[in-house]
Amino acid sequence: MDWQAAFNEGRYDEVIERLQQQAEHTARAQGVLGIALLRLGRLHEAFGPLSEAAEQGDLEAAVELGNWLRVNGQLTDAKTVLTALLTHLDGELLVRAERWLGAVEYLLGQRIDGLDRLRRAHRGYLDLGDEEGAARVAQNLAALLTEIGEFHEASLLLESALPTLRRSTKKGPLLAALQSLADLLTQHKNYAEAHDVLVEAEVVLQSFPHPHHAAFILTSRANLSMLAGDYGAYLEALGKLEGLADALDDLELRLWTTVRRAEHFSRVGQHGEALALLAKFTGPSGEEPPIEITALRGVLARRRGDLRSAVGLLRGAARRYESQGQRPAHARTLLQLSYTHYLARELREASDVLRRALEGLMGLSAHTEFLPELEELAELLHFAALEPDLAPILVPVLDRVAGLAGAAALDAGTARTLIELRTFGSARAMKDGVPLGFNMEGSAAILAYLALNPGRTRRDIELELFPDRDPEKGYVKACLRELRDMLGPEVLVSEGPYRAPQYRIGRGVTVNLDYNTFMTAVNAGDLPRAFAVYKGDFLAKLTESEWASVKRESARLALLEETRHQVGVAKVHRDHARVLLLASAYLKVDGYERELHDERVAAARFVASAAEIAQYESERRSVQN
Repeated sequence: MDWQAAFNEGRYDEVIERLQQQAEHTARAQGVLGIALLRLGRLHEAFGPLSEAAEQGDLEAAVELGNWLRVNGQLTDAKTVLTALLTHLDGELLVRAERWLGAVEYLLGQRIDGLDRLRRAHRGYLDLGDEEGAARVAQNLAALLTEIGEFHEASLLLESALPTLRRSTKKGPLLAALQSLADLLTQHKNYAEAHDVLVEAEVVLQSFPHPHHAAFILTSRANLSMLAGDYGAYLEALGKLEGLADALDDLELRLWTTVRRAEHFSRVGQHGEALALLAKFTGPSGEEPPIEITALRGVLARRRGDLRSAVGLLRGAARRYESQGQRPAHARTLLQLSYTHYLARELREASDVLRRALEGLMGLSAHTEFLPELEELAELLHFAALEPDLAPILVPVLDRVAGLAGAAALDAGTARTLIELRTFGSARAMKDGVPLGFNMEGSAAILAYLALNPGRTRRDIELELFPDRDPEKGYVKACLRELRDMLGPEVLVSEGPYRAPQYRIGRGVTVNLDYNTFMTAVNAGDLPRAFAVYKGDFLAKLTESEWASVKRESARLALLEETRHQVGVAKVHRDHARVLLLASAYLKVDGYERELHDERVAAARFVASAAEIAQYESERRSVQN
């Protein structure tokens, strides 16, 4: 059976092609076909062959049917199927069933049972002498341990698994392990090493394209960018993830992306945007909202001043996190709940909840992910530092959070500065809502450039933004001086060698860049918002900058492609009025797009007046001529 050899070697495309050509319907053939489809992520196609083979008694197909149910979120059914199989299995199939069942129990909230079962599966593969199987389980186990804050055990498992996974021809487990390692390094502020690990994963993806793994790696890239203060890259990653979540119809990925985008909008004061995002998220019908949504609704209520609602939402989320053993999320939610009590002047409750939060933080081995909370809750930390019962706990916690300790930590935790940058049309900037009147025309452009490209030298800026200016005349140097004078050294930060310092926007600064808002809107298919943001070409006055030209063209093409897509959808539904509106809106941006002139004229003949049709035809002729 040639297909069996191909299956054993992981050549799943070949397996599928051969079995579908042969139309072989034995239980084993159908089982192998279903497993191959499952491992390539073709979930809808995999179910039929797996079910048929399982009904005919193929035990491997039955185990992988349980796995299929797990992947598709049918966790209760998956547990029933896998539990019933255990007494009929031995050898590798028994260990594999334990692996999938452990993952199911963990997702069902039975975290201790699930982790113990996964540890048994790991030992089982080692006992069988299957190093690759043990490495795959080690990667699964490490990812879950990282999620609940057990970083030391997770790192040991990954160190043992990676050499074997790098040698394997099956790259999925390697990609998952690299993601877990990058997340661990990010948690411990080893940002450069985390970046290198993600680059390795991205290189693997080039020869092993897989949308699910690409999405997972992108979540780690987004998290790294956010914690490293590269908000341009962070929002760009979230925009890409939103598109992937829709393309994959992945509920968990959509939840992850929605929560982070809403959190970002809320942090910069755009509470309406944040609430709109949460309102659009819909989970399985009949179930209570995911804990993450409930917790974030509580934070949004607190930021809007609705403290009573915030307390109820955060208290409920904290209980659910605690019952599921999600220690980092539980500690974070307690911090937010304590701050809410503090703002309501319920100081006894604030003190009691904060004590629990700090004790929870003390039990975790990495705290980098809590930096945004500790910066935002600076007033609460001042309160704790003056409370005799809390100060002894507070100081060691802050000592362990990125070197923040004592008064220095509290002083650094002031309210975040908000920089708003407008780059479409004429470049302009605001600091905390106040327009900045730059004397140098290039200052706002440099600020936008650094928001998208942190850590660049003056020479980089000269070459990429102003290649037509003589560096000896010091134009960029003067712009940087103006930025430093007007914004302060905490906003425009320089570091590195004295003769070639690198510039970036400070980590305590939130940057609201219209380019990121625009690209996020386009990726989400939100054309009304995209058109509202697009006030003209990106940094239109930088006519000699290739970097600006590329960004400019990328924005225009992204808008054009999304407009074309929505015009096509409207045409399918014979919604001629919508075609007319979409085409007209885009032609205000780029009046030379002939295809949309044609679409507008064709749609107008169904819904517009004779005078309007004549006008549209006249405008089309002027372009054609």
